[in-house]
Amino acid sequence: MGLLISFLILCSLVLGTNANDVKKVLMFGGNGLIGAASVNIMLENGHDLTLVTRGNWYWDTDDNIKPRVKHLKCDRMKSLTDCWSAEQYDFYDAIVDFSGFDPYMIKDTLKLLQGRVGRYIYISSDSVYEVCTKNHSRPTVETDSVRPGDIKEQDVLNKKDDYGHRKYSGEEVLVEQRKQGGMPYFFIRLPDVIGSRDNTYRWWIYQAWLRLSPYLETKIAIPKNLIDFPMSFVYVEDVANIVLQSLNYDQDLLDEAYNFAFDETPTLPEVLEIMKKYMEKLDIDIPVTDDEDVLHLFPSVTRGPICCDKAKHKLGFKPTSFEQAAKETVEFYEQAMLSNKFERERLSVIQTLETFSPNNPGNVYIGLRKEYGLDIKSREEL
Repeated sequence: MGLLISFLILCSLVLGTNANDVKKVLMFGGNGLIGAASVNIMLENGHDLTLVTRGNWYWDTDDNIKPRVKHLKCDRMKSLTDCWSAEQYDFYDAIVDFSGFDPYMIKDTLKLLQGRVGRYIYISSDSVYEVCTKNHSRPTVETDSVRPGDIKEQDVLNKKDDYGHRKYSGEEVLVEQRKQGGMPYFFIRLPDVIGSRDNTYRWWIYQAWLRLSPYLETKIAIPKNLIDFPMSFVYVEDVANIVLQSLNYDQDLLDEAYNFAFDETPTLPEVLEIMKKYMEKLDIDIPVTDDEDVLHLFPSVTRGPICCDKAKHKLGFKPTSFEQAAKETVEFYEQAMLSNKFERERLSVIQTLETFSPNNPGNVYIGLRKEYGLDIKSREEL
């Protein structure tokens, strides 16, 4: 009897601990590439999620995400008070912000929720380094995020990369509010993200472009200046794990920015070669061109790769290998092209492919039939 009572007490303690580990999380976004992966892993771990979005559900998130979360429809370019309901005025263990691409959004969120949130997890970008001063040629580290002292130079850089400027401005808002006694922050700085359900379609476009290359007028070409240019990428599943872990990081790990990326820094030719490998299309020739303006989808930054040693040493970050992530990404988009579940996204990719054959867009559909067995009619055939 005594053993039974001890066992029941132990069970109650374990259950109590698990219950206390459940986090109440307010997510801005959560229906895109990184967001969907993060939502899935958080739900698997039993967390209580409220998503704030404009009401768009991409890929299969309408089926896989929407029914499993609380949802608040809201346009962040307007004030949150316009769509905030009484039940949202609650305490949240964390905000996870995927969609904050303008400092106004961050300020508006803080104005509404300051004092009601345990920590602010901000999904940032390596584009912030594009508007900062970097005085070395090594991979970029977190401390390189310092704007130039000269205002005119700042303006020049800001105009060159408006996205990086706005993302960094969002970080600056969070840093300043923390100095004033506000909530702790955690910045996740990401390079180009690869994986399933990417709304930019860049990887998928390259993949489909390679497979349909014989049918298209515009061939893939590599600008000469990118032949040996190393690039940073990160796997969406690795990011989702970091977002999950960031809910529980100790306070001494917060109020910091961290870079996350693969160990490997492949060049554009190497990225395309690995696509060809897993598509079994190694016979496709990809020429090099002197035209630096030729269409290319990677990289999105000019400062080169980032260093994630800080995340490895302080957070224990262990990235997936680029080879494995690339293989899984290729396999997903090969299947996505065949799946009617992703008909809307497939159409977007096909419409892009049509621009690569402007004189004979019907060739795209011939290629789809021969390469994928897809009997999709072109607009001329409808």
